[in-house]
Amino acid sequence: MRNITVRKYKAEDMIPIIGEENYRIAQTRLQYGPAYTFFHGDKVLACAGVTIYWEGMGEVWLCTSKYWEDYKKEAVIWTRWVLDFLQDENKLRRIQADVVADNAEANRYIRHFGFHLEALMRNYDVLGRDCIRYSRIREYEE
Repeated sequence: MRNITVRKYKAEDMIPIIGEENYRIAQTRLQYGPAYTFFHGDKVLACAGVTIYWEGMGEVWLCTSKYWEDYKKEAVIWTRWVLDFLQDENKLRRIQADVVADNAEANRYIRHFGFHLEALMRNYDVLGRDCIRYSRIREYEE
């Protein structure tokens, strides 16, 4: 297996994925919850994190680069680690994710990590696409 490194997310990590013109969007990810960047050497593979809306509830996000597809086996291992870590470290009873409805691969991928379909949201995202809301629930001792 190829060596992937993970470190705390920095806004500039997202520039190779979303472009410098969207740097402000990348910066906002730092304000609302923890996030991490996946690397292979100097290549950014993906950035992922959780936006915490209130205690016990957050929404996970994942932004992948063109290299992500080349690291599928490693991506599954690290995605599981990041999801579990973010949920457990922040004691999030609920994490949710929105996936573009017609992206069959992304919908299969999110279910692989224990997310369950909740709703179809029509004309939901910034581009007007339909999205599917998924959630993963965990119980924590008080």
